[in-house]
Amino acid sequence: MEKIYEHIEDYLTGNLSEEDRQAFEKALEEQPELKEELALYQEIEGVLADDARHEQENAAVQETLSSMSKQFFAEEQKEAKVITLQRSQWIRRIAVAAAVVLVIVFAWPYLQPAGVPQYADLADHPTASFTEMGGTETLLPQAEQSFNSGDYAAAIQPLQTYLMENDGDTQAWFYLGIALLETGAHDQAETLFKQISTLDSAYKTEAVWYQALTALKKGDLDNCKTFLQQIPEGSGHYEEAQKVLKRLD
Repeated sequence: MEKIYEHIEDYLTGNLSEEDRQAFEKALEEQPELKEELALYQEIEGVLADDARHEQENAAVQETLSSMSKQFFAEEQKEAKVITLQRSQWIRRIAVAAAVVLVIVFAWPYLQPAGVPQYADLADHPTASFTEMGGTETLLPQAEQSFNSGDYAAAIQPLQTYLMENDGDTQAWFYLGIALLETGAHDQAETLFKQISTLDSAYKTEAVWYQALTALKKGDLDNCKTFLQQIPEGSGHYEEAQKVLKRLD
């Protein structure tokens, strides 16, 4: 899904080559579902911004993705004489190599820097409890049940369908952002949380917190810290944000 959104974004911003643009427009004519995704993306980019009471100036964010994997073992190449090994020596070396692989596999989770918090430790999502609106009697309960059971992928479609007719529902946009984040659509989740953070709504600070979580999940610790520093004192996530900041320093 994230790949589709990247193509849509490149199409809307004019970043596709002429050949790719023609291929994309042909796909739009042949694939109704792609056309629906394009319409939804335009709503995500435009509707929330249009509903905002004021637009905040956002500094350009330099994405510095920290390396998700560090090289813990440096292989040193040494010159060695070619010798004939007996069968027992080969078995011994293979056994040692297998033991090293097992150690790496089971120890890998513990090789992460001790002070860096993990996304899974902080992603304690609020329970979805949607207010019914006319004409969508089945969509919101379906999304709510899927979300609260942890089936985030199943929650996305009913939320998208609902929002096409109820684009002013900030709560639904917020939970769609979480579902996208959990299913790996990081860029789209980031776009939603950014838009919601500009609105004067009950989800303004929540959106900033989830911007921090999105950056953390992507491994972008610098931007994670930036968003955590924006959590206002007295809000529900302030103390937790301060603890995470100390661990990131």
